[in-house]
Formats: sequence, C-alpha cells, structure tokens
Amino acid sequence: MVAPLMRTYPNPDPSDKTVATFSMPHFMFYAPNLTNRDIGGAAPPSPYPFIFEQGPHGYAILMVGESERAKIAGASKDLLKDLCAYRAFLCL
Repeated sequence: MVAPLMRTYPNPDPSDKTVATFSMPHFMFYAPNLTNRDIGGAAPPSPYPFIFEQGPHGYAILMVGESERAKIAGASKDLLKDLCAYRAFLCL
C-alpha cells in the first residue's frame, strides 16, 4: 500500500459506510493473533508499527517516513492530478 492515495472505510464500526480519501503510504504485513503489546506498537500518529484487525486475520502496519511520503507524492503528482480531474472524490 505504498501508494499516494487510498479510499477506505476509516471508522472501525462496520455499520458506518462512510468512505474517505486520504494519503497514508504504508507497508502491511500479515500478523495473525498479534497485539500492539506483542510488537511494542502504537496507533498513529506514533511512528511505531501497529496491529490492525487484531485476530486470526490481523496485520501490522508500518507507516513510511516523511521523506519517503514526500517522494511518493512528488512522483505521483501527475497521477493525483488526473485522478482528481476524473472524479472529485479522488481529490486529496
């Protein structure tokens, strides 16, 4: 998911179907049955990895650094412009 843009359901409540568009380049690793305590994790804005969807289908998320994030955004500038022109909900 080292991408310049993502669309997802940001609310952990499954009944909330609100979709959001945002930039959050990150790496994801399959991490079944691990907890934040197991890995010393903490949810953003912490720079540490964290566990999402804890349980048998859980995964760890590691955010990219600020300089990497800037490089991704710069390299994707034209793509982001084209996506925004295509559909307003794809604008950051």
